[in-house]
Amino acid sequence: MWRLLFADDSALLATTPSQLQVLMKVFNEMAKEFGLVVSIKKTEVLDPTGSCEHANRISLDDAPLALVEDFKYLGSRFTASLSMATEINGRIGCAWMAFRQLQHKVFLNKRMKLETKLSLYKTMVFPALLYACESWAPSTENWASLRRIHALHLTMILG
Repeated sequence: MWRLLFADDSALLATTPSQLQVLMKVFNEMAKEFGLVVSIKKTEVLDPTGSCEHANRISLDDAPLALVEDFKYLGSRFTASLSMATEINGRIGCAWMAFRQLQHKVFLNKRMKLETKLSLYKTMVFPALLYACESWAPSTENWASLRRIHALHLTMILG
């Protein structure tokens, strides 16, 4: 059993529904000890195994918690399929938005030095592409998608 805490966000990890229920109960009791309230509306259960259905439903103060297919924690998207495709496609979308904002005024500007363009790419676009990548477990296909977008951006910058 594990717990990840950051500011007022928490993620509780367990290998079985019964472990998760115990962890949820202890977490809730400890929160109450410190005068905190765990929001039932904001608390969700992601179950990649499908074992939390019906009889094994996780609850908080006897109220069943919502089962979800995916959720966002600290800016990263987690899915029940454990696939990184949703997260990586989202990162690619963010990188494209950052790139497009600078595309005409910076990257396609013939008067701007290449060194300046690359510096702006490294500080504005590349971080959007790889945000939270230290928590990823990408497949070979995922890495290929990231490399393809990075190469395309650099090709566009180099003209």
